[in-house]
Amino acid sequence: MTIRDIENRSWKAHNDKKQKKLNEVEEMKLKVEEPKSISDGAHEGTIIAIEYRNKPFDYTDLVIEFESGRKLKYGVPTSVSVESKLGKLLLDFGASLEIGGEIDPEDVFVNQQVTFMTMRDSKGYSNIVRDSLKIKK
Repeated sequence: MTIRDIENRSWKAHNDKKQKKLNEVEEMKLKVEEPKSISDGAHEGTIIAIEYRNKPFDYTDLVIEFESGRKLKYGVPTSVSVESKLGKLLLDFGASLEIGGEIDPEDVFVNQQVTFMTMRDSKGYSNIVRDSLKIKK
């Protein structure tokens, strides 16, 4: 058996695995659900998680679950200073920021009760209104 034969076998095995995965996906069935709309206005909820993304920029998303079980994300740039959106949110939620220090946003935000406003965009998607996220008092 030559090296070329081994490479061809390996390539065939790789493609067979890939095709099997594609076939499994094609057989998946999805349940059609009733549309869930979120009314514009004031809401209350709980921050249940923090997620990070880097496309198109570095953002920190606060995942908020509210009364109906629905979830929305509130994203701010991942930059911490007393002047940044994330920094101001951290301060509003009781964190202290020291230049050169480190902070874990999960320790500050997760399990906090919050209030916020939502508004639908031109495509009908509900979004949390900028700067409306506040700790519930």
